[in-house]
Amino acid sequence: ALRQAESELAATRAQLPALRQQMGLQRNALSVLLGRTPRALMREPIARGQSVEILPVPPVVPDFMPSSILDRRPDIQQAEQQLVAANAQIGVAKAAFYPNIALTGTLGQQSRELGDLFTSGNGIWGLASSLTSPIFDFGRNQANLDASEARRQQALVSYGQTVRGAFREVLDAFEKQQGSTERLTAIDGQVEALRRTVELARDRYDGGYTSYIEVLDAQRTLFQAELDQSEALRDRLQASVELYKALGGGWSADASASR
Repeated sequence: ALRQAESELAATRAQLPALRQQMGLQRNALSVLLGRTPRALMREPIARGQSVEILPVPPVVPDFMPSSILDRRPDIQQAEQQLVAANAQIGVAKAAFYPNIALTGTLGQQSRELGDLFTSGNGIWGLASSLTSPIFDFGRNQANLDASEARRQQALVSYGQTVRGAFREVLDAFEKQQGSTERLTAIDGQVEALRRTVELARDRYDGGYTSYIEVLDAQRTLFQAELDQSEALRDRLQASVELYKALGGGWSADASASR
């Protein structure tokens, strides 16, 4: 029984280096996120040895949440602005077909430039004109218009894909949140039952009804279940973070009403 207990102790200690490594990696990730050095984070006291049950519970998603909340996502806003810019370029390309002249002159009368517009010889659209002719440009303006229209179509397709991708991320986040919540609930029940099993095994050992091996087996099973519980809780919190990101910044009442 003693050697078996020592073996279980060594096996448990063997898991500590990997956990310390994960903690160091997370500390480095936090330092990058906060714009601080890992040494500065190491100097700050970190609460340890606390139970997972005291971790904050993610906020509850409201019953009704409009899809317009996704407008806050940076990628959707970027795609929208690119579409607006593409539409503006079409306006510029169309304007190139119009000669830059005044339509009216003094007292609102027809301007001389307008009267000479279709005059042969030295008209604005004449071949000998020193101005850039919007008609005799060898198709340059039309090509620019076609290119602007193609860019608008591309921006429109990109915007649609971005919106569809956002809805998919929200759906995936909800799926992960539901699945992780169900798994955590099941493991919580398992841990509670195994803790009672350890108590009963210890009582049986103290009463001389069984060997200490039964206690070790119950403790080993409980230990693994507690590790699974910690991972399930981590997955539950991570799912809330992913949902927060997918929605573009949470789901508070104020955020839902804002653009």
